[in-house]
Order: sequence, then C-alpha cells, then structure tokens
Amino acid sequence: MFSSAEELASFLSIKQSELDHKKYSPRLVSCGVPYLIVPVWSYESVRHAKFNYSAWSQSIAPQTAAQEILLFAPKTPFVDSDFNARLLGPRIGIHEDPPIGSAMPAFASYLCSFEHTRKGTHTFAVDRGDAHMRRSVINLEMDHKGQEQLTLRVGGEAVMFAQGTIFLPD
Repeated sequence: MFSSAEELASFLSIKQSELDHKKYSPRLVSCGVPYLIVPVWSYESVRHAKFNYSAWSQSIAPQTAAQEILLFAPKTPFVDSDFNARLLGPRIGIHEDPPIGSAMPAFASYLCSFEHTRKGTHTFAVDRGDAHMRRSVINLEMDHKGQEQLTLRVGGEAVMFAQGTIFLPD
C-alpha cells in the first residue's frame, strides 16, 4: 500500500521515528470496512498527527481499499484505557476527531494477527480524544482462538452532546 515508512509518516505529518515497528507494524485490515492500522510509540504522536492530503494523493494509497487510517499508541496517560486511537484520512477534516467504534472489529483482528497476542480472552480499553476534546473510552473483550472468526464484545459509555427533535406531519 505504501512504499516506505517515510511515506507513511508523511501521510500523518509525523517523524518516521515515531512509528512503532518492533512490537506492531502497519497493516491493512478489514471486517467489512478496510482500515490501514498504523502503530506509533506515544500518545502525543497520535494526538499531534495531521493528515497530509498532498502526500497521500501523490502516492498509490488513494487507489487502495482503505481510505481511513486508524492511528494508535499502546500507551495513554489515562488509567482507564490501554490504547489511544484516532481516525485520519482524506474524508476526515483536519480538526475532526471522529468516533472510532466502527473500527474496533478491525483493530481487534489486527491485534490477533500478531504472534505475541496469546490465545484466550483479552479485555482492554481504547480511548479517543483527549481530556479537553470529548474523550471517550470503548471497552472490548475478545476471544482469540486463532481461527478466522473472532468473538468480540464492545461496550462503553457515551455523553450526549446534542439533541434534536423531528416533527412529521400527520
């Protein structure tokens, strides 16, 4: 999908040294919707990344299936979460931080694709946003059996930030 770590870092406006290539690696994963899942070392890298449309459009990436990048770090400053994640891509505005719930099946499958993820039931939490920007935490429990199908349970809490009413004529 991309020719180098340098090119991938340029998509995200981060330094190549911020990419995690030891424990995890970038992978294209789909559970109906394809995501390019990219690991970085730190929470700060996730929060400061900015999608670089120019670098993306000058690569072969726009011709691939994934049009969203799930950027994540296995470290977070919050005690109630294990990962911090954020969606970026050509259809997401620079200052947007959209919900990540739809990417969680792909993220769980991604984690199971590594040999160091032991078989068994794993419980973890993924947060998005930060303390100042509608932070949310998604709780996941997955049953990793090393098979093609993965049982996943997703939950969490939500905070209402808008409400509306639609009146239909009789």
